[in-house]
Amino acid sequence: MGGVRSIVFMVDRENNLICEETAMKNPELFDVIELLIDLPSHSLSTGDRGAICKEYDNSRYEVEFTNSDGESIALVALSIDSFVVVWRSASKTWVPISEKIQAIVSTLP
Repeated sequence: MGGVRSIVFMVDRENNLICEETAMKNPELFDVIELLIDLPSHSLSTGDRGAICKEYDNSRYEVEFTNSDGESIALVALSIDSFVVVWRSASKTWVPISEKIQAIVSTLP
């Protein structure tokens, strides 16, 4: 699967506008995500975090949500516009806030 393309606007030290096209990475197995929607049927709310445990062919991801004891409380198939990645398993790093904002904005109508 290819990454989502987006345009980023920045201002340099001399107040020149810089425009860059970037590729946001697709979610991968074991990435930690944060919900952008409420899922009342699963007792999950916007901001709850889970881990991707399976990727489907149709840009949907199976996400496991656990309680503070590590017990599974929900296993939900989500579309990519229902969440934002906050931690990347492959690099073992938190996603910078600018990338999170960019991902959220890309889901807006």
